[in-house]
Amino acid sequence: MLRQLSRTHCWVQGLITTSVERPMQNGSLLSRHVWTMVCPSRNQRLKLPKPALCQSSRLQHDDIHMTKEEKDATAEKVLANLDPARQKKLDLIKLEYDVLQQSRVDVPENIVPSDWLELLNLPSQSSRRRLYRYLVKTERKRKSAIMKKAKRALLKAEQTPEPEAGREKKSNIIFPMYNNPAKLYRNNNVAHSMIFGPDVVIDLDFDDHMRDMDSSHLANQLFMGHRFNSEDSEPFHMIFANVSSSNRTIQYMSKRCGFSLDKMMFTVTEKDYLDLYPKEKLVYLTPHTDNVLPKFSYDDIYIVGGLIDKAITKPLTFAKAKEQRIRTAKFPLDNYLIWEKGGKRLTIDQVIKILVTLKHSNCWKTALQHVPSRKVVRF
Repeated sequence: MLRQLSRTHCWVQGLITTSVERPMQNGSLLSRHVWTMVCPSRNQRLKLPKPALCQSSRLQHDDIHMTKEEKDATAEKVLANLDPARQKKLDLIKLEYDVLQQSRVDVPENIVPSDWLELLNLPSQSSRRRLYRYLVKTERKRKSAIMKKAKRALLKAEQTPEPEAGREKKSNIIFPMYNNPAKLYRNNNVAHSMIFGPDVVIDLDFDDHMRDMDSSHLANQLFMGHRFNSEDSEPFHMIFANVSSSNRTIQYMSKRCGFSLDKMMFTVTEKDYLDLYPKEKLVYLTPHTDNVLPKFSYDDIYIVGGLIDKAITKPLTFAKAKEQRIRTAKFPLDNYLIWEKGGKRLTIDQVIKILVTLKHSNCWKTALQHVPSRKVVRF
């Protein structure tokens, strides 16, 4: 039985591989394309490629604020009007899902129409497997939250004493007011930095190059970085630049807050950082450059690329900085750290923590303590 399932799995994988158009992997063409991205001529304006995956894999950017039922209803209409080629691909993906489920591979128990639409637009089997793992994790978290809620309700029902007969219950219409001095102190420091600086820019111009789950993770990282920055005695003024009306990261942040981001202690703007600061003061932090940042300078405005590059192999931030003729710099990770495992990627919140610590100490050994210890052997 297992041998038959493995044969069926290989057959389905071969069908999907041949039915999906794959990009050319010619070495000379690829190297020429990367060279054009990194070193454009003066008369040539670089146009960053818009991946076809991100243009057609979702319903609409505004659907983040839709309910799950509305998303599924919209996805059902899209799946009902597929052309024959995409319908054939969808049938093969469903067959692949059944084979993986029978082979006891971790796949979600139920897949809704919006997830089928996301799977249909993924280009490879490995990307579909990553989405399967993501859906399994969210499904388990949802089940665990339901079980915990039921346990808390049961425990609360057991611990709640029954009201004594003949005794009136006191009114709770008046609640005591509490002031939070620590929160007021943090907000005062952030408000001071919004007026007098220093500033740090988060470039959110890469929304079309990320998957939906990456935009959600980026929103969490930005919140963690903002919280660490606001707890500092001299925080940065965080500016989110190049934010379009359909930016999914900002929409996820607004959804998690429960209110408009206008009430948060940072700036969100549609303007480019070139419209806000002189070009000679800007420094784009990118890992693909050869220039090492020697120390923190209050005269410079540092730009952090707002993207998660797990599924991105192109130097997008470096290419954009080269196109705009902006100075580039990177952290001296190899000079202070001996890497043990994992990639040399840093999350956005880790970059913000390093900048905040470096601003105070101007010591790289102290600032790089925020790099996860699992990735390094020693300093």
